[in-house]
Amino acid sequence: MNFAHVEKGPITHTTDPVYMVSSVVGMKYKDGIIMAGDTNLSVGTSIRLMTVTDRIQHMTPRTIMGFSGEYSDFQESSRDLKELVLSDSIQGTTYLGPKELTHYLSSVHYYKRNNMDPYLNSVVIGGYDFNGDLLLNNVDAFGTLLQNNYFTTSYSHYFCNAIFAAEYPADYTTVTKEK
Repeated sequence: MNFAHVEKGPITHTTDPVYMVSSVVGMKYKDGIIMAGDTNLSVGTSIRLMTVTDRIQHMTPRTIMGFSGEYSDFQESSRDLKELVLSDSIQGTTYLGPKELTHYLSSVHYYKRNNMDPYLNSVVIGGYDFNGDLLLNNVDAFGTLLQNNYFTTSYSHYFCNAIFAAEYPADYTTVTKEK
């Protein structure tokens, strides 16, 4: 038998995720941003309650990020962003804030999607820009960048978005942390 020409089929990347993490909720309030995420990690089609506490991270002193979606994509994306922030801080002046990291991540997600190897994540990014303004953004697996006063991802998008739309005021400066 000649094994020189064996048909292997098309190359597949992360098109069938195995380890999925779930919801992130982020919202602006008068004095800052609150972000929360659950600790569920789904393995295949079963839900196993594993403690995954690193999905919400401080990237810079003024930027916080929450990831939902495929866990290994989150780890790779997070590592890439931490290296970018580290190289920025080594140079002595910090030029990366929430706006810059959002645009970078949006470009990376768009590039990966166009190469048919997408990061299957939705990322909520918030913090203070260099003018002191609060920013809250979302980047999805397609590289789409959105700005709003609140964001929900994964299952919380289906359940919480209707509640936020009805209850969240148009002016976030009237919302206190306790509320």
